[in-house]
Order: sequence, then structure tokens, then C-alpha cells
Amino acid sequence: MSHVIRAVILVCLFAAISERTSAQGERPWIEVAPANDLFRVSMPTKPVERTQTSRYGPIDASGKLFDSIFEDTRYAVWVLNDAHYSSTQGLDEYLDASADLVWEDLLKSARDQLSDKDRAWSRMTYSGELPANPLP
Repeated sequence: MSHVIRAVILVCLFAAISERTSAQGERPWIEVAPANDLFRVSMPTKPVERTQTSRYGPIDASGKLFDSIFEDTRYAVWVLNDAHYSSTQGLDEYLDASADLVWEDLLKSARDQLSDKDRAWSRMTYSGELPANPLP
């Protein structure tokens, strides 16, 4: 079996001022933990699950998008596999290509769907780091 990278990307695109979003205080969030995926995340509402494919540079990714919207905020988690990943690739170059996929393809297309007014207020929040030597 070929090696694949599984990237879980948690993105919060804010369409309004963050102070207006108070989802955590109003009700418990829903745990999302698909059986075949190695992650668990909480989302404010039951997410819509969609198949997603994306190609950017050397990365040919396919997987799922979990999308949850609450008030003026969109929460998106992408779980992607790169069919062309090889453990012989340079780690730094591969992580740079992965970042380009996220910023230039996934997030840009999400921002392009917003109105001009909402785009002015939107932003992305990322927390977490890849552990040392995360790839096989």
C-alpha cells in the first residue's frame, strides 16, 4: 500500500466580527469522529459532509470536507489524502506545497464565495502544529 499523508485542516472563516459569535456558550458542540478517519473534532452544528478533490502543484488530494455553519461563522475541516505522496519526497518542500494547497486553493475558493462586505471581515484561525517527523 502506498504511503499517503492525511492532513486535517481546521479553518474558521469569519463572516462577521468575532465578538458576535458565541456558539460555545449557548449549547454543547457536536463531536465529529468518522470511523475511517484518524481525527476527532467538535463543531457547533452537525456538519455537512462532502467529497472534495483538489490538485495544486505536486499534490493530488482527495477526501472529505466537513462544513458547519453557526450564526455568522463557518467552520470547515478538510481531511485529505495525497495519492502521489512518497516518503522519498523532501519534507520541507512537501509541507510548503501542502501550505500552498491550503492557502491558494481551499481557502481562496471559500473566500471567493463570500460577498465583498463579508470578505472584508473574514479571516482564518489556525491553532496547532505538526509533530516532529509527522510523515512516514
